[in-house]
Amino acid sequence: MKTQDYVLPEPIKIKGYLGEKYVTDSIIYLENQSKSGPFYHAVKILGGRGNEITANKIYTFTIYPIYRRYYPFEDWYVFVSDFEK
Repeated sequence: MKTQDYVLPEPIKIKGYLGEKYVTDSIIYLENQSKSGPFYHAVKILGGRGNEITANKIYTFTIYPIYRRYYPFEDWYVFVSDFEK
């Protein structure tokens, strides 16, 4: 499949934080998240802006769930198109 042929799913807005400096596959921890998730793994941030995210600070992220990880709970690889404090 060519990249231009891929249709993104509807975006989701979430409030959460990264527990560490951003690296590929960083987990976005949600406010009031249970041990059962959902879990969102940030695999790409638009424009390479990952270094602008401060660990443990709450942001509003706009994410696109790209690929579901196969666990008995909600767990996704996501593309982050935007974030703001």
